[in-house]
Formats: sequence, structure tokens, C-alpha cells
Amino acid sequence: MRIGFRDALDELTKRYKESDDANIRRTERILLDSIAADYEDRWSAKSAASGGAQQALSAYAVLVAHKQVPISVANLVKAIREEKDLEMVCGAFLVLRQSTGVHFPMFDVEAVGKWCQENSSKCR
Repeated sequence: MRIGFRDALDELTKRYKESDDANIRRTERILLDSIAADYEDRWSAKSAASGGAQQALSAYAVLVAHKQVPISVANLVKAIREEKDLEMVCGAFLVLRQSTGVHFPMFDVEAVGKWCQENSSKCR
């Protein structure tokens, strides 16, 4: 996962949710939190080195430019739900936070989904 594979993150998240074993859940939560922190720290370091939060938006814009996709809340949510590259997913989370003012936990797709249910017009 630390090299960007979404399938591994999804599998770990699934196991975390489905396990009845408290020790397994604790270990998986630690792994999920550690991986999320690594990605967020890397993006934060890039942003700080190049000027801050606005640079996170700019960096994400550069990443999506090749796909010709405008940056909107709906497209950020779509990237969070579907993008296979975790760098892109992390960038989408950071820009979504910046755009909405909501501090979604990194890689918490369910939190984004719940927010979208409450703010459906923004997620279309």
C-alpha cells in the first residue's frame, strides 16, 4: 500500500470491518492509521516546501491534468471512491478537505460517503 496500491488498502479496510477478533482489528487499525499518516505527511511536506495549502490544490491539479478532469467536489469524491493510485486518492482527500472545510480522516471513504448523503447536491 505504501507504494500506491488501492486494492491492498481496500482489502485491509474490508478485513478490519469484518473481523470479530479485537487483536486483529487493533493491528489492522494501526496499519491503516500508519499508512494514512505516511501519505498525508508526504503530501504535507510537498505542500509546505512549495507554499502551503494552495500548493496542494495546484499539485493535485497537475496530477489530474492529464485526465482532463475539472477539479470539483463531485470529481474529488469520484476519485476518492474509484482511483486506484493512492497518491491521487490522498491528494483528492486533501483538496476535498480544503474545498469543503471538513477534515475527513485520510482514506475514510465511508466518512466521505456519509457526508455526500447529507450534502448530495455537492456530490453530483
